[in-house]
Amino acid sequence: MTMTFYFNEILPQHTDLNLISVFEQTVIKAAQLAKKLGMIMPIVTSETSDKLNICGMTLQSVINSSKNRNVQILGWQLFTHNNTISQYDSTLEELEFEEIIEADYQFEGQDATNLAIAHKKDWPLLSMPLSNALMKDQLRLVSDQSENIEVINYYAQDDTSTIETWIASKVIERLSGLERLKAMLGLDRVIVADDFEKKWNAAIKQHQDIAYERFKFCSDNHMLFPVRADDVTIQKDEVKGTPDVYELRQVGRGVRVYFGYTTDGAKMILAGFSTKAGAKGVEQNADIVRAQGRIRKVLMLG
Repeated sequence: MTMTFYFNEILPQHTDLNLISVFEQTVIKAAQLAKKLGMIMPIVTSETSDKLNICGMTLQSVINSSKNRNVQILGWQLFTHNNTISQYDSTLEELEFEEIIEADYQFEGQDATNLAIAHKKDWPLLSMPLSNALMKDQLRLVSDQSENIEVINYYAQDDTSTIETWIASKVIERLSGLERLKAMLGLDRVIVADDFEKKWNAAIKQHQDIAYERFKFCSDNHMLFPVRADDVTIQKDEVKGTPDVYELRQVGRGVRVYFGYTTDGAKMILAGFSTKAGAKGVEQNADIVRAQGRIRKVLMLG
């Protein structure tokens, strides 16, 4: 999934702050965050940089006024282009575009149509922190014709947890299958053992969805890192020797995912996937033993 910032053009007409300094901070932190999250550049703007007004200066002149050479280069890369929102209007369905226009969204008493389009296209806003109204994780767009909406907003704040969580949720929404599960658990925290992906792909979507939702429940309730077995959703299986094997359970449909952890507990190892509603006794024990063997193999290779 590709995602970019939309530069919020609804800014104060005047500011007592050092405009160039605020711009430099905004550009540097936005570029760092974009690199960290794999966002694409350049940033979408309402107008070209030689026309976009920021507190009485054009965006282009703000870039050129910076004495920080790195900021100038970043500014040229991010903003001196023709990547304006008008190029993207046509990518919305006609009905979607008409609904946005008819809603007549407002922010701070100004037309916020472009911000609503950004919201529709899942672009986070990039706002320069020039007023208290702009220094919020979400900006509220109000409408007399439709429901008000909240648009995710980045304003060069140090705490990026809100926007990171929001972007991760959007990425997961657009993934499917095993990639969706891995993304939800954390790509840097999941190892897929031999044969697991084959078992997963052989399962019907309903069973995959059950496993995903059960894991999400456990993740939301802080049951995975570190693991916390409750014998209802997660059970620690009785196995001889090491490593330990845990079982994500959904008894009604017979969905069971067997997993373990690296020695330091930092990574989960997905090791077995069973969808046999009647699996128990010898048959289930065999699944557990096979999962333990796969976990052991991963740990030995590691």
